[in-house]
Amino acid sequence: AGLCGGGISVRLHPRSPSFRRSPELDRALLRIVDMAEMPTPHNFGPLARVATAPDQRTIDGLTLPQVIACADHAADLNTIRAWVAEHQPALEQALAAHGAVLFRGFGLASADDFDAFVSSFAGWEDLSYERSMSFAVRKRCTERICT
Repeated sequence: AGLCGGGISVRLHPRSPSFRRSPELDRALLRIVDMAEMPTPHNFGPLARVATAPDQRTIDGLTLPQVIACADHAADLNTIRAWVAEHQPALEQALAAHGAVLFRGFGLASADDFDAFVSSFAGWEDLSYERSMSFAVRKRCTERICT
């Protein structure tokens, strides 16, 4: 599962290096989520709304990923960080239900802004590049963000 913002993404990786996603696994994972416990639609307050993206898929009636768009393009970073703190439970429910959340239009102009956005999620442990088991060469932009 992962969070994406602009062209930068932060992923929560499974521990096994041999883990591979497939349509069958996606359907099985979706069945695990108890949709009766998920509020539909998610309430993200007046700052954000559920949106769509061209490459979204629908599996067993569930759209993947959940796209959340900023409704106020003038919102500054402090306002956005406060929004994350206020709506973190709903954002985490959306992540659990949809497997990924794609954030659009939040005015994060730099890697430092995205790093601050990601750090707004209380209680989340960073997955360092060193622990990610990635063999790709990455450029470190901030403490949490690599490209």
